[in-house]
Parts: sequence; structure tokens; C-alpha cells
Amino acid sequence: MAEPAASPVKPALTSTRLSTHSSPAIPVGLNEAAVDSPTFRSVAAHFADQVDAIERWLDGYVKSTSKVVHDILALEETINSFLSKNVPPPNAADGTLDPDYTVLALKRIGDGQREWWMSIISTMRRMDGISVEPIRAFLNGELRTFKEVRKALDQAQKTFDSTLARYVSQSKTKEPSSIREDAFAVYETRKAYLKASMDYCQLAPQLRFTLDKLLVRVSSEMWREMKRSRDAATSINKWGEEMERIRGWSKEMEGSEAAFKRELQIARRDIGENALALFKPSREIDDYSASTVPFLGSRGPMNVRPKDESAVISEKQGWLFLRTLTGKPVRANWVRRWYYCRDGIFGWLIQGPQGVLQGDEIGVLLCSAKPAVQEERRFCFEVKTKSQTLLLQAETQTQLVEWLEVFEVAKKQAFDASMGRDNASLPGGIDPAFAITPPSIPEFSAHLLGHHSLPYKRLDDDPFVTANTQAVPVSNEDNKSALSGHRKTVSVDVPHLSVPRIQEKPVAETFPPDYPIELKIQHAQFRLLFPNVPLEEKLVLVFNAAWTSTSEDGSSKNRGLAGNGRIYVTADNMYFYGQQMGLVVAYTLTLDIITEVTAAPGRDCDFIFLHLGQDMNNTGFTRITIKTFLEDLPLLHSRLNLLIDDLQAEEPMDVPEIITALKNLENDEYDKKSPSVESWEEVSSNTPIDDGTLSGRPVSRRLRDVSGRRSQRNLLKPAPKLQLPSHPVVYEPEGMQRKVEERHFELSAKACFHVLFGDKSFIFPKLYFERRAKEIAQGPWELGDQGKMKRQFKFVVDYVDMLGRAKPVNVTDTQSVDIFNDHITYVVTHVKTPWHLPHSQAFKLITKVVITHLAKSKCKLAIYTKVDWSKTPTFSKSIVERQALNDATRDAEELAEVATDQVRKLGPHSRTKRAIQVYGNIGQQAQVVVFTPGETEAAKKPQIKPRTLTEMLFETLRSFMESVVTSLIMWAVGGVRKFFSIVTANRIILLLLGFSIFTNVVFTGRQTSTWWSERRATRFMNRLGVGPNVMMSKAVYIRDFEEAAQGTSVSLLVPQQSHCYDTFIGVVNATDMDAPHEDAGSALTSATSRATARRIRRTRQRLGSYRHDLLVAMRIVNSIDQEMIQSEWENWLSDENTRCEQVKIMLTERRDDKEEANARRNSAPQQQKVMRPIDGKRIEELKQWHSEYCGSCRTDRDQLLAQRQNEMIA
Repeated sequence: MAEPAASPVKPALTSTRLSTHSSPAIPVGLNEAAVDSPTFRSVAAHFADQVDAIERWLDGYVKSTSKVVHDILALEETINSFLSKNVPPPNAADGTLDPDYTVLALKRIGDGQREWWMSIISTMRRMDGISVEPIRAFLNGELRTFKEVRKALDQAQKTFDSTLARYVSQSKTKEPSSIREDAFAVYETRKAYLKASMDYCQLAPQLRFTLDKLLVRVSSEMWREMKRSRDAATSINKWGEEMERIRGWSKEMEGSEAAFKRELQIARRDIGENALALFKPSREIDDYSASTVPFLGSRGPMNVRPKDESAVISEKQGWLFLRTLTGKPVRANWVRRWYYCRDGIFGWLIQGPQGVLQGDEIGVLLCSAKPAVQEERRFCFEVKTKSQTLLLQAETQTQLVEWLEVFEVAKKQAFDASMGRDNASLPGGIDPAFAITPPSIPEFSAHLLGHHSLPYKRLDDDPFVTANTQAVPVSNEDNKSALSGHRKTVSVDVPHLSVPRIQEKPVAETFPPDYPIELKIQHAQFRLLFPNVPLEEKLVLVFNAAWTSTSEDGSSKNRGLAGNGRIYVTADNMYFYGQQMGLVVAYTLTLDIITEVTAAPGRDCDFIFLHLGQDMNNTGFTRITIKTFLEDLPLLHSRLNLLIDDLQAEEPMDVPEIITALKNLENDEYDKKSPSVESWEEVSSNTPIDDGTLSGRPVSRRLRDVSGRRSQRNLLKPAPKLQLPSHPVVYEPEGMQRKVEERHFELSAKACFHVLFGDKSFIFPKLYFERRAKEIAQGPWELGDQGKMKRQFKFVVDYVDMLGRAKPVNVTDTQSVDIFNDHITYVVTHVKTPWHLPHSQAFKLITKVVITHLAKSKCKLAIYTKVDWSKTPTFSKSIVERQALNDATRDAEELAEVATDQVRKLGPHSRTKRAIQVYGNIGQQAQVVVFTPGETEAAKKPQIKPRTLTEMLFETLRSFMESVVTSLIMWAVGGVRKFFSIVTANRIILLLLGFSIFTNVVFTGRQTSTWWSERRATRFMNRLGVGPNVMMSKAVYIRDFEEAAQGTSVSLLVPQQSHCYDTFIGVVNATDMDAPHEDAGSALTSATSRATARRIRRTRQRLGSYRHDLLVAMRIVNSIDQEMIQSEWENWLSDENTRCEQVKIMLTERRDDKEEANARRNSAPQQQKVMRPIDGKRIEELKQWHSEYCGSCRTDRDQLLAQRQNEMIA
């Protein structure tokens, strides 16, 4: 059975996401069916042909088996007759045959033949139930259902193609309503076709799974029957365990069947709903009036696009109709092809008899795309090249606009890319955007269509999933699944999609010498499945297995890393690829995060447990369980342990060395101890548990070889491994004054040594650059007199003398390796000249860099400094030495920072070999390397400058003063701290509480006293009749009338010298206010002005009428008020005149009879109070008041009487 071929180059992906489920498994078939790609059609036809072949084979197998059973059972009577003749009759044997030997021999052979023939007949009787009936049930059940689905798919596909062809062939002049009806007719046929496609894609992998399960079960049952045959004992011993493992594999697949079916159903629902929503036509009839792009000649300027439009489309693929001219007379024929535009090329695909064929790829810079407005059909556009013109038709206006935009964007990107790269690095030295490229594989060319049948080759066991040839996943750095479309028809945007650009002429891959041919065969498929893997990464191990993962919480309910397929192992990574039930999964796992590999044998399968560390593990998993079925478990376990150990070794092996070591493991006894080999557990096949312990006896080796599973043996033995100390190395140099810096790195000691002191390491020149050094010459490492490696640094600095003159000074520093205990301890002494300090000729700065081993891939960097005086100054030694040590400390800190940065660039758990490659070895370079700082670095502010002794004394004095001030501040702080230590918080709280209580009592007493004083004063004033008026009322008096009638809160804002306002006033005063409002503004010419005038007059007339009513009521109230005041005034005036008469009488009487007054006082002492006599002055004042006041009252009364008489006369 073969599969259709496809091109290894793929086009752009559409921007439509059809699958929204978050599972790592990718439904490849459903995704392709959603967009009806050529790959789906080719795969569906190919798989149907394979199913037909399988059906014919199964039918023949059933018929032949039935015939064998029938024929053998028909011989039962003949066999019984034959068996009855094996022993002679007793009467004939007596005396003729020896009863002890001959008769016994005949009896034994007769019994044996009877048992043998009976076992055969018994097996034939059970043959129908074992193989014939299950296969016949499959043919009449699942296979028939699949054939019906296939027939429905073929019918729906033909209907859809014909309906779509009629729809796109409509003229521009057709009525939009009729076009809308046809669009919905196409939608209904597309819906039916999509449903049939989804049914087919869902049923095809289930059919394959059911077929595998059926055949494995039939084979297992037949094998059990064969076990009863003694003649088959040898084969049973040889292949029995393998048959049990195959049965175990079938059980494993059955266990995950439900989960994969459920996930496939969910994916089908999501993809189907999204596809229907994408293709559903609009119900607005205006949408069917358009026949070309909104802006003729192009998609339109970028600035007129809708704001809510999606991002710019740079890649696209899909179905288009191509106009071809054939025959005489010439006739136009429209054919449907799958076109793609991506990565600067424009090409097409077509479905051939045995696969997907590819046309020539045209560079987009050779294409000119524009709308074909003259074409009678709708949504047409032209693609012109230097040799041909293609007239293409899209299905909708949106697709047309997207295709035109893709050409514009692709041209711009291709032009920008061509300006920034060298064409010499491209295959053939030609930019694909400027060339027309035929298919990379001639057998896949569409030009050969119809000439001969295409050869094709099978790449995997699943005809439906892998018939896409390149429809495979690619891993990413997050250990999540992704899909890579090598082929042209990866047409959906799936989660974590990564599609690398595959060159038309791929670079030939080279392999190391003696690379196994088995790995080369697997390597070709590995490159197709994982195209992002670098070419220098080679396969070293491949095996088939099933796998699951365990999360950090210890559960594996979520599938996570789960699948069944093939595991590819390189020197650095492990790649998982599997497919089941139409779902493709792919993962990448770096070997760096694997801390331990344990194993456990089982009956149906073997278990390998990958324990993951947490340092660099961002997968969320703690363990990965791998189940193997046909692999040699001890050998596979040992090989995985070797790869893990090699990755963490000080000097990892190259690929040829790894392959040699893996081959040599076949000759070992598998009892070689290793950091990861010591944990083997005996685990039952029913409870596969890995407890993570390091105890347990080793699994015994299998005495037989798995056929085809082992490579040829090699007598070479791997080189012995380096033994590192099991404890950290401690070393401190003697005679050093300060230990200024210490760092721990996730790097081996040897790698750290090469990072700092390798021939290619530029760490120290960089530090010299930052010290104003020029013309830095780094000498090579040379062997000294005492057997020590030494090198020199020579540079030039600008030195300013005491007179302020700048002059260049040549400085020489040296480095020497004091201790070189490889992989364990390194000590390097750096002797520096303190040219920037006083007495620089009298001492040297000694810095010792110590690198020691801590653990595997871990080391410690320690830096020590001291000052070595050759001539001690008399007075300034301490000042200069302190400054020199401070500068050396700062230099050591910067050295540690630079080293940390370089180690970080190498990455965690970096190999020693990579560090040597990047930073060089020690002593292999024999030339002096001269460094010159760049402009940016030369322009930096100098970090170090020459210092004079005067400046240092001044700085010392300033430092002393700062110390004094700091001491005073510290003493003050100490005093405050001591005070607070004595005065505890509880005491402070109690003190504040007491003070608060006292303050509250004082202020409360003061406020209470004030309140009682005010209360007594208020009562006293109330008794005197003095108090506030507590009455509040609403009243308007006559004196307030003028202000109340004219007052308002609304002020009329009248603009000054406004022509507009004058016009408005003219409209307001257009007619008399007493005239009817209907006649207002009749003289105005503007209708708006007349309406305004009528509205103003009507409103003001209503307000005036209301104001009149209010005014009448107000006048009545005013008259009542005035009459009341007048009446009260007359009454009051009459009373006053009466009192004046009484006073007048009292004043005119002169009664001086004191006796009478006294008698009157004596007779009634209690009834009347006797007043004192009024003197003459008081009487005169009273008379004057009477004359003025009473005279006024009499005058007012006379005037009032005169007025009344006049009113009566009138």
C-alpha cells in the first residue's frame, strides 16, 4: 500500500483559525478537511483505495480459511478410520508381535497420532470463532459503514464542485437577489460536503484502529491455539514473548482509545462550527452588488482601510479558478487549483491520480497583480509575469482583496529582504523572489500529469495521517506540540504553529564517518518531522514507545505529554512524535533537565521513568513514563543513562564517540554503575509504579535477541571516565591581605578557567579598556623557567606629572598560573602596576584568582588581593596601601561581574568543550593580540585617574571629618535608641492615655461652665423681655413690592454692537404685541424667522395674560392692606386725642389741698400706691410735650375730618 506524494515545500498559512481546543494533539485530517485542501482530497482517495485493498485481502483470507476448515473437517471420518488401523487386533498380535516392545510402540504411536490429529481437528473447529467470524463481522459492520461514508463524501464532493462552478461562472450583470440565492445554495452544499468530510476524517482513524485491534486479537488467539502443538514449541519459545508484547501494545492502545475519541469529537465540533461560520454568506443584498475590489487597480491606499480591519495578511493560500484557453476555435475553460503565496514565491498545486502535484514557483517580484475589471465574471484578477498572464477568479470579494494585498505585502517584504542579504548564500546564488523555480523533485511536477504514473513511497504506518507526506508536527522550546507543514497545504492556524522556510534546494547533510545506515534511514524521516532541528544535531538513538507524564501535583489526569509513536534521541534532546486516532502530537525534551533514568520490567510492557529536575524545568512535569514493548530494556536503559552522563560530563563526547559507546554497551554486562543506572525496580505489569528509590536488584538480561533490534557488535571499549572529587575542594592562598570577591557558577572549574584565561578570552583587555588603556597587547601563554605558564599585558596610558604635563607611559602587567590541577583547582596570579598612584615604582598590586571544584558542573571563583612593597615609603605607606587595596577590590568586583556575564551567555550546565571552543585553549596561540578601543568606548568617562599624595591626604582628612560627623550622628541615634529602650511602648501609651484623660477633663469642665453661664444669661434676658424672635413666616409687604416684582435670578446677556443680536431684536419687534400671533413676522422673508416671531409673540402674549391676572390679585390685596392700616390709624388717633384731653384736664386743675391728699392716702393704703409730688420743672416739661404731641394729634384729626367731609360732599 502506498501513499500520494507531496512537495517538501509549503506555502503560507491562512490567517483563519479553525480549531480552538487547547489540547497538544493536533487533528491534522480535520484541519485539512475544514478548508478542503488538495491534500485532504488526495489522502481521502488514497486511503479509500487502501481500504479497498484491505477488504479484498480480508475477504480472500476469510474464504480461504473457511475452505481449509471445511476440507479438514470433511476428513474427520477418514482420519478416525486411519487411527483405528494403527494398532493390530489383539487376536492377531498374540504370538506374532512382541507385547513388551512392538505392541507398546504401536500403541504409543497410535495414541500420539490420535492426540495430534484431534488437536488439529479441534483447532479447525474453533477457527471460525477465532478468525472467520470476527473478520466477517468487521467486514459487514465497520467496513460497510465506512464505505457508505466514503460514498456520501464522493457524492457531496461532486455536488459541491458542480454547484460552486455554476455559482462562480455567473455574470456581473445578474441580479443581486438571484446571486444571493445561489450563494446560499452553495453554502448548503458546502455544509453537506463539510459534514461528510468530517464524518470521513473521524471514521477513517477509527477504522484503522479497529482493524489493528482486530488483527492483533486474531493473531493472539491463533498463537494460543498453536501453543497446544508440541511441534511448534521451538517457535513458541522464540516468538512467544514478542507476541505477548504485541498484545500488550494493543491493550495500551485500547486503554487510550476513549480519551482520543473524545478529543477527536471535540476537535471536530470546534473545527466544523468555525468552518461553517467562516463560509456562511451574508443576507444583505447590497453585499452581492459588488463584483470587484472597492478601489480599482489595487486594494486601495493603506490610510483608507477600516480601522477595525485585522492585521496585514502577508501569506495566503486557497482555491482559485484559472482560465485556460484550449481547442480550435479557442474556448475558455475554468479549472480549480490550490494557489499559495508566501516567502516571496507564488505557486500552485493540483490533485493528481496518485497524489498532490506542484507547478512552477514564480517570484513575486516578477508578478504584477491587479483586478480584471473587464472580465465578465465576478471577482477576477490578473497575475502577469514576464512570460505569461494568469487570469484567476476568487469566490468572494474578501478573498479577492486578500489576494491582492498579499501580493503587495509579499513584494515589499521580498524587496526589503533582498536588499539586506547576500545572494551568494542562497541555493544557486539566485533569490527565489526574482526567479521561476520548477518543483524540487521532478516526479512531483504537475507538467508530468497524464504522461506516466508517479512513484511514491510510504513514510509511516498510518495511511490517513501520513499520506500528507509532510503533514507533520514540529517541536518548540516550551515542550508543547506544534504542527509544521512541509507540504504545501498546511492550511489552518493551529495552536503553537511553527512553519520554517524550506529552501528549494536543501543543503546536503553530511554525516560523521561510520554513521550507522539504520540511523541514516531514520534521520531522513526525523528531518521531515522536525525541520527546525539544527543540521549539526544528529540522531544517536531511535526506538518505539508509548509515553505519559506526571505533573507537579503528582497527577496525570490531564494528558499533558501523552502519546504513542517514535522517540528520536540526539546528544542534547529527546524528540517525541506520535499519532493516534487522527491526532498528531510532537514534543521536544532537553536532556539537561533529566536528573535520573530508572527502569522496571513488566509482563505486557517495560517501563522507563525519566525523572525531571526543577532547576531548568519549565514544563510543569516531574516525571515522564515511557512504555516499551519490543525493545531490549537493559540495553535501552544503559544507552539512555550513557547519554545523560555524557551531557553532564566535563568533556562530552562527539557524535562518533557516542555511537561507538552505544554499540559497545551491547557487549557489557549492564552492571556498570552510573549515577543513573542504580535504580531498577521489579514492578508488576498491573501496577507500573516507580517509587524513585535507589535500591532493588537489577533486571536479568534477556537471553534472546530481538530480531532486527540490535546493531552489530563492536569490540571497542569506551574511554574511562574522569573521576572528580565527591566533596567540594577548599583552597585559600597564603599571604593575601583581603578576600574581595566570591562567586558560585553552574559551570565546571575547567570551563570557568578557560572563560577567564583562554587564548580567545577578551575579559582582561575589556577591563583595561575601562581603565583608559590604549594599544593593549595580550601576549600568548608561554612556559616559564619554573614550569609555570605566563603571559604579559602591555598597554599605554596618559600620565600627568606634577607640572600638569600629559605624557604616555608604557605599562606591563603579568599573569602566571601557579596551580594547574586540571578539573579541580586553578590559581592564577595577576601582578598589576599601580601607575595611577603615588610611589607606583615602589610596590605592585597582587591579585590571585582561585577557581575550585564544588560538584559536577559547579565551581567557585574567589579573588584575593594584597600590596607587595619593594621600597617602603616613610610616611605615606598606609594611605597609599589603603587606596591601592580599594582600587584592587573594585577591579576584582568588575572582573567577577564580567565573568558572571560571560558564564550566563554560555548558559546553565554548559559543556567544557563549548567553553574551550568559544574562549580558546591555554598556550595554543603563539602570537600577540593587539586591541584598540572603539570610539564609543574611548568616549566613556574614565573610571580611574592618577592620584597625587596631596589629593590623597585631602581625601583622608575629608574622610576623617565625615567619620566624625557620622560618629556624632551615630551617638545621637544611639542616645535616642537608649531612651526608647528605657521608655517602653507600654509606658508611653499609658502616659499618653493619662495626658489625654486630663486634657479631656479640663476642656470638658471649661465648656460645661461656659454653657451654664450662657444658659443663666439667656434666662435672665428672657425674664426682662429681651429675646430673639423665633417666629419665621413668609410675607411680602408693600415696601418690598417694587423689589420683588422686578427682581429675578435670570439676567439677559445682551452682546454689545452685535449685528446678529440686532437682527434678532428686529424679529422680536416685527409686529405689534397686541395683534394676533398668527400674523407675527408676516413681513419677514425667511420661514425660520417667521416661525421664530410667531413663537415669541405667542409665548409673550400668554405670559402677559398671566401677569395681568397676578397684578389684579395683587392690587386687591394692596387695597385691603391699605384700608386696614387706615382704619387702625383712625382708631389709634382717636384714642390719642382722648388721652391728650385727660392730660390737659390734669394739668389745668390746681389742687394743692394736701390734707385731702393725705386723707386719701390714709384711707386706702393698700389699694393705691402714693406717688411722690411732681415738682414745677417736671410740670413745665410735661406741658411742653403736651403742646407738641397733642397739638400734632389734634391737627391730624382735624385734617382727617376735613377730608371725610370733602369726600361726602364730592
